[in-house]
Amino acid sequence: LWKRSVPDEAVVGLPCRIAYQMLESATGVHARKASSGDKALQMIAATVDSAPCLLNTVVAALVDLLHTYDHMAPLCAELCTIVKESPSNVLATELLREIGRLDTDGYADNAAGKASGIKNVAPF
Repeated sequence: LWKRSVPDEAVVGLPCRIAYQMLESATGVHARKASSGDKALQMIAATVDSAPCLLNTVVAALVDLLHTYDHMAPLCAELCTIVKESPSNVLATELLREIGRLDTDGYADNAAGKASGIKNVAPF
């Protein structure tokens, strides 16, 4: 299917892009079941487990979702427990590294705009 057994990132990442859209609407318990939030988490975990070349793309998308939606912190934490990487959980490590790189200077001045993103990331 692919040349030299290297998967095409656009094809392998397609289920993740669908799962991100599913997670955007998984705001509560009932909405999570209706939008198949658990299945979306399993799709992302399977992609991270099977295609480590997409780890940075998945991390960037999750950080963006964390910044945008306040309900994503527990879902990202649950996703980190679902991923079956050993000996350490690389997804959790990379997420924490990217969150640590966020520039928080100037967010105190911007009470309505970017500060809400930091408030959304903080529970993670």
